[in-house]
Amino acid sequence: MKRFFTLLILFVFYVIGARAQELSQEQQIEALNARLTELEQKNEKQNARNEKWGKIVEKLPQVGGFAKMTYKWNDAGTSNFNINYVRVWLFGDISRQFDYRVQAEFAKPKLIDAYLRWKPTEAFNIQFGQFHVPFSLEGPLNPTKWETIETAKVVDEITGLPDTRDLGVAFYGKFLKAKDDHFFFDYSVGIFQGEGKNTDDKNKSKDVIGRLKFFPIKELCLTGSYSYGERGEEYIRNQRAAAGVEYQGKAFSLRSEYLWHQQGNGDQAIKNDGCYVVAAYKIKDFTPSLRYNFYNQQVGASHLEQSDYVIGVNYSPVKFVKLQLNYTLTTYSERTMKNLNTIGFAAIAMF
Repeated sequence: MKRFFTLLILFVFYVIGARAQELSQEQQIEALNARLTELEQKNEKQNARNEKWGKIVEKLPQVGGFAKMTYKWNDAGTSNFNINYVRVWLFGDISRQFDYRVQAEFAKPKLIDAYLRWKPTEAFNIQFGQFHVPFSLEGPLNPTKWETIETAKVVDEITGLPDTRDLGVAFYGKFLKAKDDHFFFDYSVGIFQGEGKNTDDKNKSKDVIGRLKFFPIKELCLTGSYSYGERGEEYIRNQRAAAGVEYQGKAFSLRSEYLWHQQGNGDQAIKNDGCYVVAAYKIKDFTPSLRYNFYNQQVGASHLEQSDYVIGVNYSPVKFVKLQLNYTLTTYSERTMKNLNTIGFAAIAMF
């Protein structure tokens, strides 16, 4: 009997302990559920804060820029270091249809770009402010994209009359999409002051400038540009035209253009024309390049022809650094002018 009571007491304690343990597990689960609910509420609040700050950050302008430094030596007795560019730009989206860009030059302080764009469709958009005029292939290229240290003289002289950038309004877009999602046609046409960036107009006339690009395949571009305007208080007629071709493959690239310009009429008219061909081939971090430039200038009865033969190589050890080394032979049609040998080095840092 005594043994029976002992077993009974032990059984009662076991049942009570098991019941207590069961209640303790239920309480633990309830506590965990409460903690989980609290963490979910905190997470929702944090996500809401992150979304709010994300929208604010999206509206902040993005920053970019580059600096380009060069050294040039030639056998005419010139040897110079130079800081060619120190540019910083801000850009951003105001909404899905509006964006903007502001760019300044600090090497020789001046405003470069300042424009607003409205982009309602792929086929029709509007750009207003100061920006590259739609003329030529090479003229609007960023200096970090040049295959050689300098562009062709014909590009500098003709697209730089008076500047590759101007104040005005342009209409641009793309149309006729191919099966591989590239567009067959890209156009841009605008009305500009005709005096270059940061400059007031000197007459009531405005320049009309347009460019049309045709892409038979994604990598190949055929283009033509035309510009008509009047210069100064005398309303001197100024015309420019360009035609070019560009191929951009994965490793090999080729670009060539013919450019023509005439300002004024009669015996004192200024006439310029010329062409260039530049080719490059990327081999890992190295990109060898070849360039030929031809430029002809005629003022009245006198004219001068210049040819440049350029051999170069670009080296990019990291993504945002580009080093360039060029050798250039320059020849002239004027017999009194000697051939010129030039060695140039450039270092470009981008951010």
